[in-house]
Amino acid sequence: MTIIQPNKNTNPLRGLNAVLVVMLFVSVVASISLCSKAESFRFEAKKLKNEIDEAQLVNAELKGRIMNAVDAESIDRIASEKGLIKDRNPQWVFALQ
Repeated sequence: MTIIQPNKNTNPLRGLNAVLVVMLFVSVVASISLCSKAESFRFEAKKLKNEIDEAQLVNAELKGRIMNAVDAESIDRIASEKGLIKDRNPQWVFALQ
């Protein structure tokens, strides 16, 4: 009859192997999480850049409209529409307090 006994000589590196496997698993999960976070930051940055570009375009259009509104020809046209005349020798009145 054969008696099977468990191996009494345990390997000291067995615990180290288990720790290394756990550390490997944690590092893989952490790297996946960090990649996902970096991609979401990249997406947000692209979205904000598009919003900035749109705001700059609107700003340029508004500047163009303002420059057209204060153009000398348009001011003269508006003055003639309102019935204003150009005074060659204006007399200024200053209020003193």
